[in-house]
Order: sequence, then C-alpha cells, then structure tokens
Amino acid sequence: MKRNNSILFAITALIAMIAMAGSASADPAGGQVNSTAAEGQIVTLYLDVNPSDYVTTRVRDGGSGNIDYYYFSSLAPLLNRNGFSMNPPNNYYNATIEMRCTGYERDIDGNIGSAYTNTLKNTTPTTAHIVNACYDGTQDVATLMELEQCPTATHPDLVVSNIYPQYIFSDLTNVLSVNVTNQGNASAVSCKVSLTITHTGGPTVLTGTVPALGAGSSAVVEVGNWKPTVLENISMTAFADCDNDEPTEWDEGNNNLTEYRTTTGDCAVDDMLPDTCYGYRGDNPMTTVYEGTGGVIYSVGDYKYKNNTVNFNIGPSGDENQADGSTADVPDGATVKNATLYVYYCWRKSVTGPNPGADPRPDFEMSINGNQLTTNEYYTDIKGFAGSEYQYGTLVYDVTAYVTGDGTYQAVRSNYTYGKGYVSGMALLIIYDDGSGDTYRIAHGYDRLATFYKTQYKVLPEDATTTATLTDVDPNQIATANLFTVTVDAVPPGSESEQFNLRPWEVGAWDCVAGVPSCGYNYPLGINRGAVDKSDITASGTDEVVKFQERTNNGFGALFACLQAKGGAPEVVVDAPDTCVSGTFTVDIDVETNGNEIYAVQYDLSFDPDVIRILDQHQGTFLSENGTVDTMVVINEFDNVAGTASYSETRRDTLTGTSTPGPLASITFTTVGDPLDCSNITLSGVVVSDAGAQEISAVIENDSVCICEPNIGPTAVAKSDHKYNNVGSVFTCEATLNGSESYDPDGVIVQWSWACGDGGYESGEIAQHIYNTYQWNGSTYTPFTATLTVTDDDSATDDDDCEVIVYIAGDANGDGTVNILDAAMIGLRWMKTCNDYPGVCWGAEEMADRADLNNDCEVNILDAVIVGTQWGNNA
Repeated sequence: MKRNNSILFAITALIAMIAMAGSASADPAGGQVNSTAAEGQIVTLYLDVNPSDYVTTRVRDGGSGNIDYYYFSSLAPLLNRNGFSMNPPNNYYNATIEMRCTGYERDIDGNIGSAYTNTLKNTTPTTAHIVNACYDGTQDVATLMELEQCPTATHPDLVVSNIYPQYIFSDLTNVLSVNVTNQGNASAVSCKVSLTITHTGGPTVLTGTVPALGAGSSAVVEVGNWKPTVLENISMTAFADCDNDEPTEWDEGNNNLTEYRTTTGDCAVDDMLPDTCYGYRGDNPMTTVYEGTGGVIYSVGDYKYKNNTVNFNIGPSGDENQADGSTADVPDGATVKNATLYVYYCWRKSVTGPNPGADPRPDFEMSINGNQLTTNEYYTDIKGFAGSEYQYGTLVYDVTAYVTGDGTYQAVRSNYTYGKGYVSGMALLIIYDDGSGDTYRIAHGYDRLATFYKTQYKVLPEDATTTATLTDVDPNQIATANLFTVTVDAVPPGSESEQFNLRPWEVGAWDCVAGVPSCGYNYPLGINRGAVDKSDITASGTDEVVKFQERTNNGFGALFACLQAKGGAPEVVVDAPDTCVSGTFTVDIDVETNGNEIYAVQYDLSFDPDVIRILDQHQGTFLSENGTVDTMVVINEFDNVAGTASYSETRRDTLTGTSTPGPLASITFTTVGDPLDCSNITLSGVVVSDAGAQEISAVIENDSVCICEPNIGPTAVAKSDHKYNNVGSVFTCEATLNGSESYDPDGVIVQWSWACGDGGYESGEIAQHIYNTYQWNGSTYTPFTATLTVTDDDSATDDDDCEVIVYIAGDANGDGTVNILDAAMIGLRWMKTCNDYPGVCWGAEEMADRADLNNDCEVNILDAVIVGTQWGNNA
C-alpha cells in the first residue's frame, strides 16, 4: 500500500497498540475519508483476485476539527483464506477498498453479519497494496477517500396487522384471513402467507397467496377454512415474507403476528365461542302451521319500512295476492277459514328498558279496523354474542274474527316506545274454503341468516342455512304445485339462495313485491313464487323441505313458506270452431293433462252425417310432442253413413308419458246440411293411460257446430269530410276520406281500401290523403273521384265513390284565380271553426269550408298567408 506520512496521529497510535501485541500478521491498513460526518459507515476491503471474499470495518470519528478515518486491524486471515503465505514476508498483494451503499458486514474470519445500509459511498474505489509481514512499525495507509451520497434506499417491509375474523366458533366452518401491509417504500412481489393455529390435535397450518403490494398498500388474504371441534383457548400466528430475502426488507423481524382467542363460557365477552352463541346460523327452522284444502291470499298492502299503519284492500279490484300474482279477492261463495296478521320488526333493543328481555309483546299495541289484538305467537332472532342487543322477529295475530271476506282492513301499531324496534313490514294472510280440492301447506316464523359482518365473523353458507318443513305432498295425487316464500332484507336480489327439496339452488331468489317505488331499504320484503315440477315433489311419506341460505351478503330473515297444489283429472276436449261453419272446417280433439303424465289415449266420436261429414282424421302432436317421441296410431277410422269415428294412439320406445297439453287428433269436416242446421260432436269410450299402463279417469268435454246462413255482403259509403280542398304540395292540406258509415248487416267489415283518383291509394276506415295536383278544364275545376272498397269477414266486398274537389292553393271561391275575392271570403268567416256549424267538418257551411284553405277546421291567419303568398296565381 502507498505510504502516507500525513496519517493521523490517532491511526498511528492504534496501529502501534496492535504492534505491541507481538503477533505475526499482515500490516494493518487504514485511511481517511473526506468527511467529518461519516462515523459508523461501513468500509469494505477485498483482494482483487477474489472480490467475493472481503472484510468490513466501520468509520471512526476523527475528533474535533478532523476528518473521519477507518482501519482494518489485521488482514492475515484474509490473506490466508486466499492462499497467500506469510513467508517470505513483505510481499505485496493488490486490494481494493470501497464504501458501498448496501451489503452485509463480515469479520476478519469471514463470518457474515447483519445487513447494512450506508448513506455515503466513495466516488471511485481505492486501490491498495497489502503487505504480508510481521509488523515493522510502519502502516499501510490508503489515499484519501472522496465520498458522495448514496441514492435513497428502497425496500419493502411486510407486516401482519390483523388476523380475521375477530370471533371464531367451534363446530362451524370459520373462514380465516390475514391482513398484510407493505409499510416499506418499495413494492413487494407476490408470496405466501401462513397461519398456524395451535389447538388440541393441532397445529393446523393454513396458507394463502399475498398479491404483489405497492408501497403503503395492504391486502386481506383468505388462507382457508377451519372447523374446530374443541372449545378451548387457541393461539394463531401469521407469517408473511414476500421477498425471499431478495431484495432485503427494511425489517426482517416484523413479518409475523400472534393473536389469541379465548373462551370463558360467556357469549358476551368471549372471542372463542360455541356454535350456540352464533344466532345467525339457521337455528330457528320453520315447520307447518296451517294445512288443508282451499285457497290462500297473502297481501302486504301498502306497507313501507317504519310505517306503523298498513292498509289492505281485499276484493275484485284489491291488492295483489303475492302468493300467485292474482288479485287478492275472496271468491264468491267462499268462506274465510283463517285470517292472520303478521308484523315483521327489526332493531328492537332487548337489553334496555322498558320491557328488557326476549319477549317483544309488551312493547306496543296492535289493532285492525280499531279492534285491539292479542299476540298469538312470536318468533325472534338475535346475533347472540359480542354486544348482542338488537332483536329481529315476527309477531302473529289471529284476526279471523275481524277479516270475514272482501273489504278494506287497516292494521295500526300504537303506543310504542323509542328503541323497541321498527316495523319492517306487515302482511295479511287469508285462507278460504272454496269447495275445491286444492291444498295448501304453510310455515311461518323468523330465522336471521348471515355468513359474515365486516371482520367480526365469517362462516360458510351451509352454516347460515335454515329450513321450512312442509307436510308431505303425494305427487301422484296432484296435477300442479306452486311454491311461495317470503324474506326480509334479501332485496334487491343478490346471492341469497333458495332450494326446494333436491332442486338446484336458486341464487338471488327473492325480488321486491310489484309496484313499490324502490327495491331495498324502504321496501325490504322479498318474494319468490313459481311452479314446482311434480318430479321435484318427494315420494309419498316424505315431507317437503324449503332451504333458505345466505351466501355473501350481510344477512336476511326467512319469514314464510307456502306450498299450494292442484289436483285434477285429465280432460279430453272437442275443440270446434266458435263461429258458424260453411264448407270445410277443422275440429281438434285436445288433451288437457292437468299435470298428469299420459302415455296413450283412445276415443269414439259421433256426429250428424246429414249436417256434416268427415273428410280426414289424422294424428295430432300431443303424444309425439311435436315429433320428438315415437308413437303408434292403433286405430284411425270413420263412417260417414253411421256418423262415427274412432281413434287410438300410444307412445312407444319410451318409459315416460307427456304432461304437455296438445291436440291428440285433428278431424277435417265439410258441411252437407242446410243453413242453420246444427250437429253435436260427442265423445264416448274415452280411455286414458299413464306410463304404467294404468287407466286415468278423464273428464270429457263435447262441442257442436252450426252451418252459417248465406252471407250478406257489406255496403260501402264513401265521403269526403271537406267538400272543398286545396292542392297540398305547396301548403299542407289533407283531404279526409271517411268510410265510417259503411256497414255489414251480418258480420263486420275487416278492410277499407281507397283509390283516391289521382293515382294514389290509402287504407283505413278514415284516411288522410294529400292531392298534389288539380283538374282545371279552362273554366271550372273537375273533381277527383275517390273509390272506397270494403271487405267483410266472409271476404265479400262492395264499392262506393265520392267526389273530392281540389282547387289550387289559395283559391277559395273556385274561380281559378287567387285574388281579393278569396281574401274576402276569409275575412267574412274570420276565426270561425268547424265546431260553430252542425255536421261533419263545416257541414253545409260552404263559404267557411272554402275559406279553410289548409283543412285545419279553423279560418285564421294561416289561411290568409296562403292567399298572400299565392296572390295572382291562376289555375
């Protein structure tokens, strides 16, 4: 190394102390840095033959007024590691000294230490020559090191700030996540985050992927699901390190977080809890409360959130029956079996007075049409843990004594106390007996469902599922079925889901009732109604189950379920034309399945052969389902002497029948009798088979036809409403062609066609036409002849003509010249209108008709303008 006699006294003293130690080694080395503020910076020295093997030291304070310095106490281990012998002595080896911005400290024995970050670096590396010798009283001193600022260091720094959820439940599947934040000043690459749960039978380790995070950003990462089976105190440790030590984080020791969940048996304070503390898990399933035969009305009236008065209108022009979309009307002759008023409420403080506790009945009073009511039943649900105080529920009132049929009914909530809840909505249920065999099964209650709320809790949808169990329906005894369910806070539709028996889940199942101004906050009741396939009904002896499930929203309440079923035999129907017949016509033999699966049908048919006769009887589309299923026609015959026909058909090569209605056969008849003769078309010998070759009793519906009287043709009556018209090509003037007085004595006119006489055509009972020309013979105008052709419903026609007088624009008096005489006519009838005179348009008032040059039924400035602009024109 170069000798420098200007080395500081302090360096010389330190080296002298090393020399006095008497050990054989390479000379120590040192140097100065051109700074008085470099204390603590790391300096690196390495042999040029092996830059990866280096040693470090720190810059020392040079003292008051002196620049700072550094020194390496012994370099013998470095030389030895690189194969440089200490003998013979005084050999020189090339080396380099640097002050780097970042790196790792390393002692003289080559042991790697901590990572460091300098704020200063040398402008160029310093070349040095290391001498291997016993200390000879000299020192190796490097030239002065010039410094500059290091660029600002950037590193990511990942920390785990939270472990979610705050509350964990045994015997429920908890969805766990970790909140990871990059608090450094550089982006972090994507990596894994782990969560280790210490528990009986554990530990359980869950992992997730942290996305790439920019400086200052964070992410909540789901790491997996955990269903603890033991209620106990647990610890959870999360660890995230996304850089795999390259580049270095600011702090490699802050990547983990440990949290604890403890249980004492108190749902109000614990954060490790039994499932029984979780009130939104589907813990209040509903069961059948009403069942029987008859019809069902479910009306929500004019309800609105927080409204304490709701009006119900039951009758032919009443509310919508939410159960099926019909009008909420008790049929004539039906009697009310049961009437129930439901009051759905929310946000009731159950822990404060007055009336603390779970029973909401004393909180307020209810009446209907002024009659005070007593609660028959109530259903409630509540969060159940961590400050649980707000209650939701359903109050049930029997109002059968006050709701006896159609009428208006007003339900009023009164004498209520602040803090004891709000009305989410009300509903009026009416069950009536109409003598039908239709059946109903109804369940009601309240079960609040939620999978998560912010970071407090999060479970899987199957842990937020409830049911409504409805008494068994025998699918063999019904034709159709309809399911109707009601919820609160499940609208507008999201991920809330419904499942009937084993049918697929219906996501976003509930929608707002029809007609409300907005869907959601002010109108929170949701309905779902629709047909249920017989195949979805369970086998006889097994109850029907409706499932309500919350998935990814903040919760809703299941309130009501109703399954209605209609029974009925299939119908075989003669479908003849509704009007009289003449010539050939078609009669279909239709089958209404009423939900039954039908495999085969046969019939005999009779008619009066002196009135009608069969030309053809051919297969319909019913059993073949429009040709998609193979069928076999067994019998197809008719006898026009006896007036009979027979037909039978069966499906084949399939094990199922069809429940889709349609025509079994079509018969083409022709008339042979006299006008007004009639014939019954009557079925007999009808046999209907199901897919098991068992006969199904069927209802028969016959029909008849009558031969039409000879058609009397229509009479056409054509008129021009305005007797005097102007050419409309300059100023708009529409001639009105009126055929409304045309008539047909034995039918109806179905078409009006106009030939306007100028080569143009119009259609319609009353038609507007603009004449773009006129007919002048030199001394007077020749009218156009418009011809009306009318056609009746038996294709008979008739014609009629009318004259349409057309003058040039501005000619009111018809003399062929636009001048003062025309203006005078306008002045004489100034501001007159068609309404001033009897009859169509101007009636018999010819001067006003002439003066109305634009046919707008008013004589005014618009007509005067036409005269002025056309002044002096001649025909």
